[in-house]
Amino acid sequence: MIKRQGIIVYLYYNRDLRKIARFGDVVYHSYKMRYVHLYVDEDKVEDILKELDGMKAVKKSSAFLLF
Repeated sequence: MIKRQGIIVYLYYNRDLRKIARFGDVVYHSYKMRYVHLYVDEDKVEDILKELDGMKAVKKSSAFLLF
């Protein structure tokens, strides 16, 4: 079984969801608050966070643990 971890990504524009969706499975997208909830593989979290933080479309990103 592959361990998964959640990432919350805050966007500047909702249209940038297409750029973010390739990093993992989109669980929820809030149009009003402009954030995306993603599930990604646990071993790739650090690399994905570094890549997301470097994107101009991303305002802020953070990971959280699933229980």
